[in-house]
Amino acid sequence: MEDDDRGRFSPRYLENLDLYVGRPERYAGQKISNITPGSAPPLDKIASLAVSCDRDAPPILTGRIRNRPVGPADETIRIREWLARCKDTHIACETARRLKADDMPTRLVDVSGIDSGGAPVLVERVPVVDYLALSHRWGGSKIAQTTSVNLQEHKQGIPVRSLNRTFQDAITATRKLGYRYIWIDSLCILQDSREDWTREASRMALVYQNADITLSAACATSGDTGLFQTREGQNNSVKLLCSEHKGELNVHSIPDCYFTVRKRERRDYTFTKEVAEGPLNTRAWTLQERCLSRRLVHYARNQLYWECQTSIWVESLGSNIIPGPRERSERFGDMGGALQDGFLKHLLSSASVGRAPDMDLERRKININAYSAWYYLLSDYSGRDLTVGSDKLPAISGVARVFAEHRNDTYLAGLWKGDLPSGLLWRYSTAARGFQRPRSSSPRAPSWSWACWDGAIITEVDWDGRVEIEDVTASVQLAGTDPFGAVKSGSLRLRGPLAPIQKPLQITTPAERTFGLVDANVQLCDANGAVFGNGYADSYAEVAETSGLIYCLMVVRVFVGFSPFSLQVLNAKGKWAWCLMLRETAEQQVYERVGIAQVHQSAFSGSKSSVIIV
Repeated sequence: MEDDDRGRFSPRYLENLDLYVGRPERYAGQKISNITPGSAPPLDKIASLAVSCDRDAPPILTGRIRNRPVGPADETIRIREWLARCKDTHIACETARRLKADDMPTRLVDVSGIDSGGAPVLVERVPVVDYLALSHRWGGSKIAQTTSVNLQEHKQGIPVRSLNRTFQDAITATRKLGYRYIWIDSLCILQDSREDWTREASRMALVYQNADITLSAACATSGDTGLFQTREGQNNSVKLLCSEHKGELNVHSIPDCYFTVRKRERRDYTFTKEVAEGPLNTRAWTLQERCLSRRLVHYARNQLYWECQTSIWVESLGSNIIPGPRERSERFGDMGGALQDGFLKHLLSSASVGRAPDMDLERRKININAYSAWYYLLSDYSGRDLTVGSDKLPAISGVARVFAEHRNDTYLAGLWKGDLPSGLLWRYSTAARGFQRPRSSSPRAPSWSWACWDGAIITEVDWDGRVEIEDVTASVQLAGTDPFGAVKSGSLRLRGPLAPIQKPLQITTPAERTFGLVDANVQLCDANGAVFGNGYADSYAEVAETSGLIYCLMVVRVFVGFSPFSLQVLNAKGKWAWCLMLRETAEQQVYERVGIAQVHQSAFSGSKSSVIIV
């Protein structure tokens, strides 16, 4: 901001007004302009004020002032503007839709009667229409549910008083936006019918992918929270008068136009804080609801956020303002810059459509983008909360179904046939959201699948190397009919270099992680007690309790780029390997996984053994 001799100020771009104080004698004979923290003369910052202008303000203001006023939570003007803009300019958000008669939800809630004081009605087999969907967090005093007992009653009408605040707000928003139908999971799926639940869960991808907009209860910790939160008022604000003169915006006392200055709160209200790290996104089921929706409106605590497959828009920012790289990458990761688009747009724009699902014998880091979306989402998903453990695979089945169609690949209890060597190299994560928990007590996946684990995991994909496992045959026994849903068991039959090792020693101090693996929890030793590798035991207690031998199965010989690039590794390129740690079961040549490891290739002979991993 610059001033002239008459005391008028001409802002170039305004976001905040920072107020500083200093002793008068420090400024004797000096002209103060473009003050920044730390600039001379010394100043003390005492306050920061947010600057905003109305959306219909003159271009001289809207082009220079970043912030916009936030309206009431139930206002739909901004949502309508966003929707129109998205439909007019975002090709990917439209082409991601697959709306045919067979793709429509089995049931929808008809809310048209609300306008005349009637009740919402559950309807079945609706022809092709536009509808909304709700993404919410279960919990609270009451979650209205449709069951085989009250199905006919709900077809006559669902009492509004039986609906929690989130459902009521979602219905209100649906009508205000001009829609007749909304899909709400607890009302549109029979909650006491396993058959209906399994069938509808397998259609979840279509439900959210085809919804015109998904209403996201981003700030709700339960069904009692609702969508419409009380927003901060415009208290402690003042309007500054301004005018335009020769292309300059002058702040003075001529009432041609106004912008508002108000006290800035200390809290950080951003897409990252309110959406990506918000209460809704701690739940496992909501990840696929967000990924598969073409458009979402996030009802956050302090403002609305728009998220579609192409853009993120913020209610408190001008329409020409784009959130920073960190907020864009919060959606699906910053994997080489490839995933700043939405999940569906990323898949649609990828050149890998139609790829044959053959396992590559040589793997290059440059090819990671083919599966990067899956591995990033998996690290996010695995650390989320899941009330029913058996939902581990069903809760991400919609994402898997869409990914399988794109990759033309075969799904194996959470892994992909076309990238099986990488998929096998998952391990627990101490850095990802969530915390380390034991292997599931009730078997829901084979030991080689991440789905048997109850904590956050990451997949080791940052390597170049040659795949050493061969003649791989995978078998998965489904728990139902959905190939992307729950499984009963599974096995891998393969050949690969296999070496018995002494029982791994638990790592208790960082100094024992001699190979640079930051989170490694075991050392691997040869027959003479010399350490030749570090590993990640899924559970050290399981390893310690093992009475028989522990084996290392070489999955890949690493060429270069051995993560995490310890000095010893860098000095021995081509001499290291990623391995599965296995232990024998009661059946001969049948093993189960107990972890992964990085070991020296000298631990293996030149021969390969046939093994079965269950």
